[in-house]
Amino acid sequence: MSKFKYLILTLLIFGFGITPVGAICNYEEQARLNREVGNVTVSYEIVTQPYADQSGCYPPEDLEEGIEYQCKGEFIQINILNINENMVVNVENDYYDREYRYDYSDTDNGSLSFILTNDDGVEVAYNENVIEYTIEILASSETGCEGSGLRTIYLTVPRYNVYSNVAPCDEMSDYYLCEKYVTYPEVTYEDFSQSIANEIAEREEEEEEPLAWYERLWEFVVEHKTAFIVGGIIIVVAGGGTAAYIIIRRRRDIV
Repeated sequence: MSKFKYLILTLLIFGFGITPVGAICNYEEQARLNREVGNVTVSYEIVTQPYADQSGCYPPEDLEEGIEYQCKGEFIQINILNINENMVVNVENDYYDREYRYDYSDTDNGSLSFILTNDDGVEVAYNENVIEYTIEILASSETGCEGSGLRTIYLTVPRYNVYSNVAPCDEMSDYYLCEKYVTYPEVTYEDFSQSIANEIAEREEEEEEPLAWYERLWEFVVEHKTAFIVGGIIIVVAGGGTAAYIIIRRRRDIV
């Protein structure tokens, strides 16, 4: 009987020390976490920085002797902002088989930035592939909802367009096939060349197309706007002076 009493007492002591998870991760807690995670933003930017491995770096031939030179490239940097101690961030993409897990201690006051890396952990310069990132945000151990999913954010990272450096694109940087970073599928050089040729022909045709009479009139007005403004002022002043003269004459005739 005494052993049974000790068993009951032990269960009561440990029972009071354990709070059910549901009582902590309640509606209010979840609502608070949802508000916080709603402030998280994800973006990317193109950054220029030195290559980590400078072994294959060759300085320009005209570089003055004694001047230090570093080879630089363009890299894609992912930025995740407004992370707090209640969040854990899992990051993965659909191209490289790597997954990263970050918590608040990995951030700079809630801001997290990292460079796109390949399967070997090497930073990727001039990324050649359109990559889809999946950023999953979970509740941390600082909350009563540890491990529960709070939000999933998707981010598309563009690829470097090798055709952007081709000569015709020097004068057509606004054409979609000449943009430096793109998200459309790769095109063959034959298709690229044909599209560029068609675009150049269309632009030349538009330049040679005669303007309608109202377009020519508007161009004339724009080119001589100063004269029109001055002339308008003179007309207004002259018209006002004439009207005043007529009014004065009429008043005199009445008198």
